[in-house]
Amino acid sequence: MKSSIYYGTTSFKTDQPTFRNGIQSYKEPTHYEHKVTFNNIHVYNNVAFVKGQFVRDNYGYLINFNKQNQLKINWEMSKRFMYGSLLLFSRDNFKTMVIGIVLERKIDLLKQGMFVVKLLEDEKPLFNTSLTMIESTVFFEPYKCSMEVLKNINIHNFPMEKYIISTCNKMSYPSYIESLPKICYSIDEMKEFQVMSNDNWPTKQQLGLDELQYEAFRAALSQEFTVIQLF
Repeated sequence: MKSSIYYGTTSFKTDQPTFRNGIQSYKEPTHYEHKVTFNNIHVYNNVAFVKGQFVRDNYGYLINFNKQNQLKINWEMSKRFMYGSLLLFSRDNFKTMVIGIVLERKIDLLKQGMFVVKLLEDEKPLFNTSLTMIESTVFFEPYKCSMEVLKNINIHNFPMEKYIISTCNKMSYPSYIESLPKICYSIDEMKEFQVMSNDNWPTKQQLGLDELQYEAFRAALSQEFTVIQLF
């Protein structure tokens, strides 16, 4: 396993398409009407809300996304409309939209062109209206919990605010260091070493690590804030 480590202020770049890019590409006036897959999204036209219903303890809405039976998909194998997948509904080419997630995915209903959605942010369904629906191909559910937490965080209670928000690149040592009777570690059968001393650490050969792993390991023990990416 390899690792890479980032100190202080870091900028990330990616060439992979995002949900927003997909919506923008769909809204381009040159897009083809028959095209249903864009960057990171699936597009469904003539979608309709059918009725409201309870699914366990949640209230959702049955929708029909395939009224003309044009989609030929093996639903037993398909990963479309997985539980928690993010959905957008619009009647005006996404100038305005309603946000939802997949609440229930039953194969027998999917074969009829239907499944149940839950609308977010107290949104209301648009009954008796022909809608365009966009599904994100990136699974949304793992991000939902983090986003809910972020909504309740402000500058006064944001963890590691000075690094993440204020982009301070001067790294402090971990606060627990001050509570130790002596700032020494012992790894396996090796001699104790002072964790804050650059000259006192075991070598990467003694620890059985490569250069990147060694830097990441040292940073994790000696710095207040460290981002380690495993790949």
